[in-house]
Amino acid sequence: LLGMQSISATPDSAFIARGTPEYMAPEACKGDEVAASDIWGVGISMIEVVTGKTPWERLGNVNKFIANLGSDETMVPNIPKNLDLDLEDLLVACLRRDPAMRPTASEALQFAFFQ
Repeated sequence: LLGMQSISATPDSAFIARGTPEYMAPEACKGDEVAASDIWGVGISMIEVVTGKTPWERLGNVNKFIANLGSDETMVPNIPKNLDLDLEDLLVACLRRDPAMRPTASEALQFAFFQ
């Protein structure tokens, strides 16, 4: 994993989020970090590269943001309008809430954006 995010259990079985919340994948917010969690983080990073900011307008309370992102199935990042369609396709794939539906790094590199 890229190390952009991590979750560790504490003795009382609660989870402590480590990393930058804006880049955390929904599953990582619940303590279920997988390789696809980093693909989510790459998608968020690409939006920041293009726009100069993360797609989350305002985080507010960080703990609430993490809890909401982990549980609210409708919570997805805003993908900027007027992007190159190849980049938009890549971002949509990288930012799927279901980590099993995100491309692997090798698959992502096969998207038209990188060709």
